[in-house]
Amino acid sequence: MSKPIDKHHTTAPSHDPTTLRHAEQLGDDSAYSVIDRVSRTAFALFILSVMVVGALDANGVGMLLFWCAVANFLVMIAFRIILWKGGPPKAQPIAMAAIPANQLPTFTILFPLKEEGTVIHQTIACLSRLEYPTELLEVLVIVEQGDAVTAASLRAVALPKWFRVITIPPAPPFTKGRALQYGLAEATGNYLTVFDAESHPEPTQLMNAAQHFARLPEPACLQSVIRISNGNHNVLTRFFAAEYNDWFEHHIARLSGNNMPFGLGGNSFYIATETLRQVGGWDPYNVTEDAELSVRLVRNGVRMKLIDSITHEVCPEQPKAWIQQRTRWYKGLMITQIVHLRQRWFGLKDFPGRIWLNFWLRMICGTLTPFFTVYLFILFSFRQLSDPNVLLTNLVLLSNLILSLTISLLADHHRFKQMGMAMRAGKLLGGTLQYWALHLAAGVMSLREYIFAPLVWHKTNHDGIIPEDEPNQITVSQNLETEITPPQLHPM
Repeated sequence: MSKPIDKHHTTAPSHDPTTLRHAEQLGDDSAYSVIDRVSRTAFALFILSVMVVGALDANGVGMLLFWCAVANFLVMIAFRIILWKGGPPKAQPIAMAAIPANQLPTFTILFPLKEEGTVIHQTIACLSRLEYPTELLEVLVIVEQGDAVTAASLRAVALPKWFRVITIPPAPPFTKGRALQYGLAEATGNYLTVFDAESHPEPTQLMNAAQHFARLPEPACLQSVIRISNGNHNVLTRFFAAEYNDWFEHHIARLSGNNMPFGLGGNSFYIATETLRQVGGWDPYNVTEDAELSVRLVRNGVRMKLIDSITHEVCPEQPKAWIQQRTRWYKGLMITQIVHLRQRWFGLKDFPGRIWLNFWLRMICGTLTPFFTVYLFILFSFRQLSDPNVLLTNLVLLSNLILSLTISLLADHHRFKQMGMAMRAGKLLGGTLQYWALHLAAGVMSLREYIFAPLVWHKTNHDGIIPEDEPNQITVSQNLETEITPPQLHPM
């Protein structure tokens, strides 16, 4: 049974009342149910007690946790091998028939913005070039009231008549999910998608989605490939670009080809607006609203498919920005697991067999990796050299490290070569170790933030980042005013 919403929830005393009502309707599916002070304190005490008991009882609980850590690392290595050795999934040609103009569906594009500068100008230009009848489109630009930065940026561009700017109340939680809920309430299109401030979709993407919906049984959700367009800027962006290539163009592509569900990206996915409303839309109390939505879509029988269309976007170019973005991602993924895996037989009721392994296992092991890494440091600081298990455990850890590093180097070398971003051996080794360290830092920070700041949203600033390999760069008109319309939000 869903527990009632506490209006004096510990995260903030003055949350948006409409958002609170929506969280109450989602009930136990909302992260609101696990970010209260009691839940977070219990989580912190549990983690601390496991660390302490494992360190003090090094040959009992400590050894059990040690082998769990080894198994966790081996699973991560196995996923890397599958992506590397499996090769690109075989293309599945789909016969696409032209849709008569009078049968084309309408689309709503949600465009949530938060303190965005000139980065949105190029995105608005890209959206203006979508090859789809504009009378069948609406773009809802969602802006927080009092966001002077975004308002000034919007005033500097000419918005087409099918764009509409709506303002939302400046109240907690300050998340993308809350903004998207306001947009969903205003949406009138048959189908809906989301684009971020730096999203540059291919001009044919909407028509591609319409053609897929015409031949796929409902309910269905389509995901476009997201590709990094500033990957050649430095070592960090190269690893980020390779990671996205692994995820979207290999992992998700393989799951889609096998008709298995996967975690959606935060933008460039397409779904029937009514279907999205029926599953409850987004959870405004989860900072990775896309992953959480994916779970509820699968539970409601929505079929997922990757389509052959690309959205280009830029990634952070500096370690600090990268860590902040990944901290939010890790925190939201961890909260998503806490929310959904405590229900319905640890998720097996909705994700049976191979589906559970492919959807959840990689996410769980990724979340546990920082915990196990920190634990191993603590464990070995308490070990005595005379302990008979020291030699065995040291040998196992060293072998694990060498295996993991070797697989990572080979896989990354192959991927960089495949993407035309070959790297010298020394730079590849240094970049791999740096990327591991950044992942560890972000993972540890996500644990800390769940305990102390579950709703903190580290905004990723994309202003000044220039795409390097994205085709069809275009310009936008300047110095025209836009009309701002307040939202008419109705509770879900």
